Amino acid sequence: MTGQSFAMPLWLMRCFRMRLCKTVWLTPVVNSIRLKKTERITRDISNWKQMKSVKSFFDHTPSEGVRLLIQILFMFSKLYEIEKVSRENEDSVQERLERRQRDSLPVFEALKLKVLQAKNGFLPKSPAGMAAQYFLKHETGLRVFLTDRSIPIDNNPAERTVKPFVMARKNFLFSNTSRGARATAICFTIAQTAVLNGLRPEAYLTYVLDQFRKVGLRDEVVRDLLPYSDKLPDELYVNGIKPKQKKS
Repeated sequence: MTGQSFAMPLWLMRCFRMRLCKTVWLTPVVNSIRLKKTERITRDISNWKQMKSVKSFFDHTPSEGVRLLIQILFMFSKLYEIEKVSRENEDSVQERLERRQRDSLPVFEALKLKVLQAKNGFLPKSPAGMAAQYFLKHETGLRVFLTDRSIPIDNNPAERTVKPFVMARKNFLFSNTSRGARATAICFTIAQTAVLNGLRPEAYLTYVLDQFRKVGLRDEVVRDLLPYSDKLPDELYVNGIKPKQKKS
C-alpha cells in the first residue's frame, strides 16, 4: 500500500494509550476509553470517583503530557464517532464525503496540532513519541479518507479479512509449491469476499461448483456467480436476506 492510500492503523492509537497506562493512577480512565464510543468515554470519566466531570478531570491532571495524550485520544474517538453517524444514517458516498469535509476535517487538523505537540514533548523512542512521528510522517496518506469517499478511516476491514487465513495456516503450515500457495490465496479471497457480501461461504461455494458442473466454465457464467453479483439466489445469504444495495 502506498503512502497516498494509507489507512489509519489501530496500533497508532494504542501507542498513545500505552504511554498513558504507565501512569498507574490514570489506568481506570485509560481502560474506559473505547475509540468508537465517545458517549461511553464521557460517561465513564464523568462517573469516575475522583472526578466530577471531564472539566474537573483536566483541571486536576498533574501532568501536561498525560493531559495532551487524553486530548489526542478524544480526537481519535471523535473521528470514529463521525464515521459511525455516517453509517447509521446510511449516507451515500457523496454525503459521506461532505460529512467528512464538514465534520472530520476540522477534528483532523486539530489532532495534527496536538500530535505535533506530542512529538516535541515526548522522547523520540517512547511509545507516544514514536506514534507521533509515525502520524506526522504518513500524514498525507492518513488524511486521504477526507478527500476520497471510497477510502475507509482505517484498515480494520482488511485486518479482519486476513485474520482467518492467519489462523488457518497453523493447520496447513506450509504450501509445498508456489502454485499451491496461489490456489490457497485465491480460495481464501473468494470465501472472504463472500462473507463481506453477506453470503454463507459454504452454501455459496457449493452453489458455484454445482453451476459450473451444470453449465460449464464461461465468462458470462463466472460474472453472474461472483460474490457481489445481484443474480445470486436469496437462500445463499445469511438468514436468506440479500443485503440492500448501497446508495451511490
